[in-house]
Amino acid sequence: MQKCVELSRLSKAKAGAPRSVNFRRTTPGAVNPTLFLGWTDGDFERVDPAHPSAQYAAAYMKQVMPSAKQPGFVLRAYPKGGMFRPDVLWPSPPFRLAAPRERQVHMSLVTVTRRDSLYKHIVYRRAVKARITQAVSLIVTRGADVKRDGGGRPVLTFTNRPDRSLVLADWTYAIAPLPMVYRMPWPQLVRSLRMALHHVRDQGRRFEVR
Repeated sequence: MQKCVELSRLSKAKAGAPRSVNFRRTTPGAVNPTLFLGWTDGDFERVDPAHPSAQYAAAYMKQVMPSAKQPGFVLRAYPKGGMFRPDVLWPSPPFRLAAPRERQVHMSLVTVTRRDSLYKHIVYRRAVKARITQAVSLIVTRGADVKRDGGGRPVLTFTNRPDRSLVLADWTYAIAPLPMVYRMPWPQLVRSLRMALHHVRDQGRRFEVR
């Protein structure tokens, strides 16, 4: 797995800027019916039946919701209100969603990996998920971006201009990474995720004003 020298030189977060991105206890429902075949709308109820996105059938949501395809992964987003509430919630009793905290950005992110080839080993699935969440955190809290050095090689740079707007608060993101993400250089991963987040955010905003 690729290591990044720039990460070892990372300075402290800028005063007033978000310090971290929280991914735990941020997802109120399930996206499975929109991603996999064999599910029907009658299997689950929506988190918010009155939400505009609840009018779309499960099989159709994947086509109309924001998405961005990059080398190594596909990123999609779904309004939390239009997500599906399973009949059996886990754990029991179900946990509450995380409360807002100062200087922390909450992001609902679901990583979808197939248990074949490289991903049949849980250690690789966890490593890929950790790389993705770390890269997203660096983009949102440190303004991570990519530039060329004197030799023309892409290197990470931290602008210290965090951008909370890249994460839509009322949406759940679902990312489907390919095994190549495990060995993808950090500059390529950060650049691809930044582009995908921008694209999905713009699509999501247009959906919200319909």
